[in-house]
Amino acid sequence: MRGFKINRLWEDFTTPEFHDTHDLLKGGSFVTTGGSALVNFRVGFRRHFYQFAGFKYIQDCEEMEHDIHPENLVCDEELEMNLKHHYFNEKSYVMEMVRKIRAMTGEKELNCKVLVSCCSVGRAPLELGKSFGEALGIDYTTRYFEMSSSLKKNGEYTLKDMHINLEKMGLSTKNVCFMQANPENPETKKINNFDWIVIDGFSLREGKIAQVMEQTVKLMAPNANIVVLSVSKINELTAKAGEIILAQNLDKGVIQVKSSEVLQASQEDQSYLPTKEKNLTFTLTHYQVSQE
Repeated sequence: MRGFKINRLWEDFTTPEFHDTHDLLKGGSFVTTGGSALVNFRVGFRRHFYQFAGFKYIQDCEEMEHDIHPENLVCDEELEMNLKHHYFNEKSYVMEMVRKIRAMTGEKELNCKVLVSCCSVGRAPLELGKSFGEALGIDYTTRYFEMSSSLKKNGEYTLKDMHINLEKMGLSTKNVCFMQANPENPETKKINNFDWIVIDGFSLREGKIAQVMEQTVKLMAPNANIVVLSVSKINELTAKAGEIILAQNLDKGVIQVKSSEVLQASQEDQSYLPTKEKNLTFTLTHYQVSQE
């Protein structure tokens, strides 16, 4: 549908059904009752469900392009742009953030667990899997989770002029997992005991960074390291404010700000970013929790 945009309140309602296994039922008929009589009513349904007597078909004048691999279908511009800036831009904030985290670990391979909270299409967990014994990436939406899961399963992905091949990029999925989860309210029974936690403030929902940091305390192992990416105009948080939030939600222990610096990505071309906001400032802050 031309002009289609995803409503942030209903991110997973429509796009997971934009492929050849679902048809789209649209409202607006004068003989229909209930909510489906509304012209803006639409719902996807699988073809083997026979709960309707019949349909009036509407066909576009242009020939439809069919995809026999539903999991390899990108349905919106934002997702496509995320793929490009995660996997085809070595100067992106994602890669700079990863390099900084490796420097924080002393470039050593650590036999511990790292969580990337709001990992979008998954580049950061895949990269950090090289340095940690286990890496988990979580994100809100089905469309991002399905994309990262597809890359983990198949090792590659092709769309238009893009071809992502994890093996050629030196990325392994052996110790990397992805999960659809809400960083603002994570299930602590499933997600817990992480030695390092990375919070991507760019991919979080706007204004939610403080809430996610409050929840992060529940996911930590003793003496954990927390790395927070603060982004101006989207999820901005000073190092001191972050320290206070962590301290207020920690039962015992000491919070230390190990470092806080503005990333070079703040001065790079940001036209590739999937956001209307430009001239963003990315600040990476490293907190260390001592609970001994």
